[in-house]
Amino acid sequence: MLSRCSAVLCTAAIVVGCSAFGDDSGKDPSTPASQEKAPEKVAAAPSPVTAKTEEPARKPAEQPPKKEDPARKGPEKTAQKPAERPSYLPPEKDASGKPLIGPFKSFAESSGYAMGLRIGRSMKEAKFDEIDLQSVMKGIEDGLGGSSLLNESELTAVMAEMQRIQSEKNEALHKAEREKNKKEGDAFRAEYAQRPGVQKTSSGILYRVLQEGTGPKPKLTDRLTVHYRGTLANGTEFDSSIRRNTPYQRRLTETIKGWQEVLQLMPVGSKWEICIPPELAYNETGHRPLIGPDATLIFEVELISIP
Repeated sequence: MLSRCSAVLCTAAIVVGCSAFGDDSGKDPSTPASQEKAPEKVAAAPSPVTAKTEEPARKPAEQPPKKEDPARKGPEKTAQKPAERPSYLPPEKDASGKPLIGPFKSFAESSGYAMGLRIGRSMKEAKFDEIDLQSVMKGIEDGLGGSSLLNESELTAVMAEMQRIQSEKNEALHKAEREKNKKEGDAFRAEYAQRPGVQKTSSGILYRVLQEGTGPKPKLTDRLTVHYRGTLANGTEFDSSIRRNTPYQRRLTETIKGWQEVLQLMPVGSKWEICIPPELAYNETGHRPLIGPDATLIFEVELISIP
């Protein structure tokens, strides 16, 4: 290998060296090929034919395959993923002429998977633990095939019991969430009330003026244009017209009770930070998916105009 590499280098006059071939990396690329030492000859083992003429020739023993030097081995080639079909091209068709969507060989496969995925996600969202997946698959198979292991009265009884169990579980989860949100909200409002500049209304709303406006104050029946950002007591943002870069327009009577009260105190051009207790927001029902039951809400509100 060394003599071949030197010959190639001398013939092509390319000073690349043999450093890319592992063990030859120690050779000085500036050394002429004529000064390189020829590889030492190793005496070959005596052939069985010449060593013992009276014995018949034997087949040379098979040598184990030579292990490849990792240093001489180039980088491993990784299997390349097939290129994704550009979105601007129409979808390919299956044998029946229907579109091929996703990693499936037919529309029947992709549509079946989509239906199963929806069912699975619904089961996960319902948090119903007492379901056997094999039985679900059997039920789907029997439903498609027109057979059933349950008569109609048994089917109704099973579904009614499932609803009862799920209702009890949901009530327990709702109660636990209410207690957690109320505890966090009470602690947050107690701390917030001690901050500099915070004022409190008779109903328990806390607020502080970030920017004082000079315009008129709205009436309850007015339609307002505002920018706002709403967060929970733990700092989670649940809504923001500022993030959407679109001012919010709504008649004041169509907002939560806390807004109806405190925005009538704000002159146009003002920006206030408002902390609203749950009984003046969404109470024990909450506003899914982000606002849970009995949640304290914090708003930064800028009253832009009264159209």
